[in-house]
Amino acid sequence: MKKIYSFLALAGCLIWVAAVVLRGTEVAANPVGDFLLGIAPNFGAAWAVVGLTLTFWPFILRRPFDMGKFALLLLATLLALLASEVVHMLWLGARFDIWDMVASVVALLVLALVRVAEKKKIVSE
Repeated sequence: MKKIYSFLALAGCLIWVAAVVLRGTEVAANPVGDFLLGIAPNFGAAWAVVGLTLTFWPFILRRPFDMGKFALLLLATLLALLASEVVHMLWLGARFDIWDMVASVVALLVLALVRVAEKKKIVSE
C-alpha cells in the first residue's frame, strides 16, 4: 500500500496516545483543550485501524485491497467505534458522547478522500 496509509496509521496512534497522556494535565483545564482531548482518541483510533489494515493487508493476505473492501473497512471501523461508545456507556459509567462519533465520521471521511485522491492519482507515493 501507499506510504500515506503508514503515515496515517502512525499519526492515528500518536493522536490517541497523546490524548490519553494529556488528559488530566493543564491542557485539559482549558475547555477547548478538554473538548479536543475528548474527541482525539476516536479520531486517532479511526486513522490507526484503517491505516494499519491498509499497511499490513498486502503482507498478510497477499490480495489487493479494492474499493469495496475499503468501504467495508470504513463501515466496520465506524461500527467498532460505535460499539466502544456503547460499552463505555453501559459498563464503565461514561455517557454516550455524540462528538466522539462526529470525530470518528470526520476521520473516516478524511480517509475516504485520501483513497479517492489516490485512485484519481492526486496523491502519489
